[in-house]
Amino acid sequence: MSRTRPAAPVSLAEFEAGYEVSPEKQSDRAMFAIEVDGGVIGQAGLHRIDHFNRNCELGIEIGRPYWSKGFGQDAVRTLVGYAFEHLNMNRVALQVLAEDPRAVGAYRKVGFVEEGRQRQLGWVRGTYEDVLVMAIHREEWKPRS
Repeated sequence: MSRTRPAAPVSLAEFEAGYEVSPEKQSDRAMFAIEVDGGVIGQAGLHRIDHFNRNCELGIEIGRPYWSKGFGQDAVRTLVGYAFEHLNMNRVALQVLAEDPRAVGAYRKVGFVEEGRQRQLGWVRGTYEDVLVMAIHREEWKPRS
C-alpha cells in the first residue's frame, strides 16, 4: 500500500528492466518472478529489508486468471522461508486491503497475524478502504517439511 500513484500496466520490456538493476542498488529489496509452466504469472518480493533490525516487508502481484489457485500462497510461503532462512530476518510484514478476504485468508494460512488497521489508507475504485498490517515472526514460522 505504499504506492504514490495508481497501478498501471507496463510493457514486458519495462517489467524485465526492473530485474536488471545491479545488486549493490538492491540491498534493501529482493524481487522474484512467479513462474508457472514456463510462463510468468506475477512477481513477488521483499522490500525495505532492514538487516540491522532484521525485518522486511513482503509484496506480491499475480495476474487475475491465476487467483485462488494456490500460487500466491505458495509464493508467499517461499518468500517467508527465504527471509528467515537466507536473510536471517526476524519479522516479515505486509499490508493488505481489509475487505479482501481471499488475500487475508491466504496470508493467515501462511501464519501471518493481524497487528493493526490503518483506516481509510487505500484509495480503491473511487473509495477509501482500510488496510490491515499483518506480520509473521521467526518463532511463529513453520517451514515446509
